[in-house]
Amino acid sequence: MTHPLDGVLGKIERAEAHAAELMAALKPVLDPNLYRFAFELDSEPDYHDWHVLRVWGVPEVKREWSLIAGDCIHNLQSALDHLAYRLVELDGANPPGTVTYFPIKKAPSYEKGRKVKKYTEPEIVRADIRQLLEEVQPYNIVNRFGFDGFEPEQDWLWLIHRLDIIDKHRLMLFLACVPDPNDLMWAAHPALIEPPQLFTSVLKDGSPVARFKFSGGQKPVDFNPCPPIQITLSELETPWLDWWDFQNALGHMIGRVKEVVGSNGPLVKSGFRPLFP
Repeated sequence: MTHPLDGVLGKIERAEAHAAELMAALKPVLDPNLYRFAFELDSEPDYHDWHVLRVWGVPEVKREWSLIAGDCIHNLQSALDHLAYRLVELDGANPPGTVTYFPIKKAPSYEKGRKVKKYTEPEIVRADIRQLLEEVQPYNIVNRFGFDGFEPEQDWLWLIHRLDIIDKHRLMLFLACVPDPNDLMWAAHPALIEPPQLFTSVLKDGSPVARFKFSGGQKPVDFNPCPPIQITLSELETPWLDWWDFQNALGHMIGRVKEVVGSNGPLVKSGFRPLFP
């Protein structure tokens, strides 16, 4: 006997398979033994007594990484659209159709100056379903976390929605190699007399990674930082992801869809899962 959410869960499983495929493709090229770092005195006039750390052996960004990532994200969006189809079907007031999709909005809709709460096409009538759809909207991200500091553009559902639209029209631009800004343990070395300055540009062979100013003007012998290189997604519409390890970001997107669906098991009491027998 099949369950109404079988298609939803199947799409999530496909997304997880693509995420695992991307991880397997990235693991060998991100091996820290494949790239090396070297110091040199900074040639910039304003930093004549600083040292620059440069990197060589930066992995080549491959087109297939964007293709795999796009497949992962599309399956997550498809899982949500499958869920919307089942919700309209569960509502019973309107038959679902090919125009049925899961609503993802960063602001409440307005039409001719009037606030509109239309969540699906056809529109759902049941109050409990509408309430759940309202709660998961990106514009309610602050309400979900209980404090300010979050923007709708930071919501994982919104990021899935925008990246899926981008991937339908072109390859996502682009999976770039950058140093991991979260791994700065070496920045606390006692010989440093100024905070290190991390470069934010995409890496290629010979790129500067960071600059340092040391007491006495000499690099200590024991100071040999090797910051990890990570793969990030750089898209104008999703600037919040610019410094996220993209493998980690995909994991959060998958987790958010699971949370919305309530797909972590038959006893789950969150998301839409309890609405289905």
